[in-house]
Amino acid sequence: MKIIVIDDVEVVRIMLLQQLESLSHEATGFRTGREGVAYYRDQGGDVDLVLLDMKMEDMEGWQCFHALREHDEKVRVLFSTGQEPNITGNDLPEGGIGVLRKPYTFADLSVALANAKLSHVVPDGGSGRGREARRRP
Repeated sequence: MKIIVIDDVEVVRIMLLQQLESLSHEATGFRTGREGVAYYRDQGGDVDLVLLDMKMEDMEGWQCFHALREHDEKVRVLFSTGQEPNITGNDLPEGGIGVLRKPYTFADLSVALANAKLSHVVPDGGSGRGREARRRP
């Protein structure tokens, strides 16, 4: 998958990029929501998933999410948070595919990405193989 990481904490962003690449994903990181939104606006059609921190200095995660949705209503976002204890998967708007709670392990990240990939595959006319889709089934 091609993944955008938007997190203002440099050490977290770098660690995530390294972990994603070790899992054979193509990953690009951004320090601010504005940078991530600008990149998505230009490259969004090629992006499979946005891993978005909920608390950033320049733009809150919800603001960033809505800015992404203005450009692509089918954007798929995995939220990352250590400061939003009440948010659950049931609270997510359309396009939100999950919540990754900080601190999380490499295994937590792997499972979240596997779930994201599964939510991205739709049946392919009975062939049993499935095909990639831009939207959850």
